[in-house]
Amino acid sequence: MSKIISIANRKGGVSKTSTGLFLATALARNKDYKIMYLDCDSQASAYQYRQFEKQNIYGSDTTPPYPIRRTNPTYIFDEIQDYKERYDFIFIDIPRLTHGEGDSRIASILTLCNIVLVPIKSGELDNLSTLGFIKMLQEIAAYKAEKNHEYQYAAFLSMTGRRKTDDADARAFIESLNVPLFENELKDVRALSRPYTYESLLDKTKEERKRFEPFFNEFTKTFNL
Repeated sequence: MSKIISIANRKGGVSKTSTGLFLATALARNKDYKIMYLDCDSQASAYQYRQFEKQNIYGSDTTPPYPIRRTNPTYIFDEIQDYKERYDFIFIDIPRLTHGEGDSRIASILTLCNIVLVPIKSGELDNLSTLGFIKMLQEIAAYKAEKNHEYQYAAFLSMTGRRKTDDADARAFIESLNVPLFENELKDVRALSRPYTYESLLDKTKEERKRFEPFFNEFTKTFNL
């Protein structure tokens, strides 16, 4: 049965889709896992990346390492039921909803997950806007614990702050909330390369592997993958 993973935050622009694609591709290419990626975001960035690469880089004759399916979040439960016996991991790219709108929909999707990884952007205002999302995760985790269901979550720094102290402040803020925080960062992922959905960063340039591999190793170790 699949484990369900989401790289999630209520905020947009924190590299959740890029990170999700990097991880999904590495798990498929370097660990030989069977992956399904469900793109529930209205912008459908993951799905669009795949279509772009298929049409402009790799061609329709090249088999991708895993499918990316554009999915209406209303039907996510049925989608999971259809795929859970066929894949090792199902990634869910959650809808991009801000200002507290649609929190119940986000919570419903996150409750279906086994693993949630939260990208954190350094900076005081960004931390404060993440606070409600973290509390939502903690409430779901408490509910899951009562049911004796598997549920793990952790955070990591995904974008550098403007001031030298922003990263340290972000770490202190997250740790004050008793949220597990990755030692390794995956900051400014757009500087790595475009989010490849065919090729793993572990198989790209030496610099890309150097930046991604410690984070990937911590991800697989933390969540026992």
